[in-house]
Amino acid sequence: MDKPLYAVRLAELRNGKGFTQQQVADMTGLSRARLNNYEQGVREPDLDTVTKLADFLGVSVDYLLGRDKPAPTAPSEDLELIELARKLKSLPEKDRKVVETIIKLNELADEQAPAGK
Repeated sequence: MDKPLYAVRLAELRNGKGFTQQQVADMTGLSRARLNNYEQGVREPDLDTVTKLADFLGVSVDYLLGRDKPAPTAPSEDLELIELARKLKSLPEKDRKVVETIIKLNELADEQAPAGK
């Protein structure tokens, strides 16, 4: 039995970006075993999982499901940046606001810094 196209594309995309199954599992909140089952075509991911994996891998849901050509996307993001975004997303709202304020203050400082620095 041939693997479903989503399984083939999922493995190809993950390998093409240099991620292990464990790294993708950690960054998307899936278990490595579940991700492996998706890549082997043993299990079908639900819509939320397909969306999460497509977003993480930088392609459209249509592409992942075999319905479209690859969507133009930005270059693959650094693992540290992805992990930082995951941590930020899990913070309570008030803590996210503090981080946003720090970022805005840093942007203001950069705008006010003399040219060349």
